[in-house]
Amino acid sequence: PRPTDAAVRLTNDEASVAKARCHELGYFDDPLAAAFAPRGPAKRGGGGTHHEPLINRGYYARVRAMRAMIDAFMDASLPGDDDEDDDRDVRDDRVRRRHHPSRRRRQIVSLGAGFDTSYFRLLAAGRAPGLFVEVDYGEVARKKAEIVRARRERFFGDREDEMTNALVNLADGSYHGDGGGGDDDDASFRDVFGYRLLSADLRDVATLERKLLDLPGYDAEIPTLFLAECCLAYVEPEEAAAVIALAARLSSSAPAAAFVLYDPIGPDDAFGVQMGLNLRARGCPLRGVAGAPTLEAQRERFQARGWARAGAMDMNDACDRLARRDASDHLRMTRLEMLDEVEEFRMMLAHYCVAWGVNEKKRASNG
Repeated sequence: PRPTDAAVRLTNDEASVAKARCHELGYFDDPLAAAFAPRGPAKRGGGGTHHEPLINRGYYARVRAMRAMIDAFMDASLPGDDDEDDDRDVRDDRVRRRHHPSRRRRQIVSLGAGFDTSYFRLLAAGRAPGLFVEVDYGEVARKKAEIVRARRERFFGDREDEMTNALVNLADGSYHGDGGGGDDDDASFRDVFGYRLLSADLRDVATLERKLLDLPGYDAEIPTLFLAECCLAYVEPEEAAAVIALAARLSSSAPAAAFVLYDPIGPDDAFGVQMGLNLRARGCPLRGVAGAPTLEAQRERFQARGWARAGAMDMNDACDRLARRDASDHLRMTRLEMLDEVEEFRMMLAHYCVAWGVNEKKRASNG
């Protein structure tokens, strides 16, 4: 552990507060975010500040961009989709109906997932992949499991099997306890279908690789999406690069795979320097930004670490594309709150990006 780990974990709480606030105001639908939002003072990501509309719009852009990437992966026609259905993880017709009939053979690995609710959003829509793995500190995984267990009707709705068997310990299959031996390293959990909370440190890629390959249900030969939302910026550049390379290696046998990240960029201009100083003062320096400080560096890092195709765009570009795709939703969002700091907002968006790497095998010819 590093002295800054606790401060980095705090950013997870702040994100939950901000997302819950955005849901309340109508920016996007995330009814479960409030279950994770801590109560009390020191809500840096939340209400009461002069910049609240700016922050809310920033989260709107971030959430919409990441959801668009996840949905594109779930909806894409990928090599292997035409193969005979694999029913190894399907226990009965009720389970089969909960999953998209032609997209069940997918898995998502969310690195540094924190209290993100993407799995439950997909589950509620009947579109959850066969396996959804969330990787984070043991303390975070344990706390998330406790919250989900305590409110399982809220998270799982009328799905009786998930409610009854919500998040047993991965080590011994029991419902009580912390996931195993008592320390953070063993705080891992699973449900009876495809949801896994995995305790692991992203800085230790050897252990992360072992834990993923040993995880019940993990399949290195099916389409896989890796996500890293605002987490690689907090580790050293070589550690972030090692995680990206590990994902490429783990999915090398899959017919298709992608890695999508959301992170800060542009640390060297006046805005970027101030952003870095602010986060350093809070105890969570942006260690990893130097490893890929520009959009071009983001693309190059993916390609140098085993991803055949790579792309990157700053959040201004992402916002503009999303607005063109759904102009009515963009207009609805702009009417929620008055934004006076338009120039500052655009400057902020220029210092965050979405970047991705893609590997895809050629489809087998039927001729």
